[in-house]
Amino acid sequence: MNPNADPFAVLPEAFRAVLRNPRPLAVYIGIAAAAVSVRLAATHALTGGEIPEDPELPWRLFQLGSNLALAGIWAFTQTLVFSWLGQELDRPLWRVKGLRDALARFFVLWLILNLLIIVFAVNAQRLLETGSGQPGGQFMAMLLLLILMQVVAIPFGAAVMFHGELKWEELAESLSPLGRQFPATVLVMGFSGAVLVILLFIVRPLMADHQWLRPFIEIPSGLAECVIFTATWRICIMDRDAEHADNDFDF
Repeated sequence: MNPNADPFAVLPEAFRAVLRNPRPLAVYIGIAAAAVSVRLAATHALTGGEIPEDPELPWRLFQLGSNLALAGIWAFTQTLVFSWLGQELDRPLWRVKGLRDALARFFVLWLILNLLIIVFAVNAQRLLETGSGQPGGQFMAMLLLLILMQVVAIPFGAAVMFHGELKWEELAESLSPLGRQFPATVLVMGFSGAVLVILLFIVRPLMADHQWLRPFIEIPSGLAECVIFTATWRICIMDRDAEHADNDFDF
């Protein structure tokens, strides 16, 4: 992919790049939809389709276990697919030595990000239930934190992956391309926020009475997440090329 310095070209180019690589996209959507389907089936088997108003220990343990399992599955899928996309987008400069190398370098990164998202989501749901369904100040603050976390998670993870691996002492350096290419970063995060709001507040409520449709949300969600990752990757390539261009005139 030949980077273009125009920030407005980032998202269209990312979308075209994802469509040029349908296999990783299909794997991403397929694993996510399968994981959601299994959880829905297990929930229905345990509760008969009715979520208990006063949940007992088995239900709480099931929620904890299923959340941890989903975090692990998502982290594995993101490590697999995003490493795959990264190699395709920046061949031969960026590469990993197979799945084992990718997991060693990036699995913990994505696991941390997914666990943080789940913690915010669980706490927001708990605050809403405590308030008898009436959103309060604490709930709204937690919801905003959840949305913010989901908006920044993939750009954050993509920038760290582009840098090579998660090193806390090099975290600022890993994220610096997002700051130097700030207009493009804002556009990507704005797109991420818009997709998230549509899925959370329009699509999911429409499916509230048809939970069996829930896995189909992973189609637009998976496409959007792959586009966001690819757009962030493009931002990092733009930043690297801009740095190299500056160095050519550094005498």
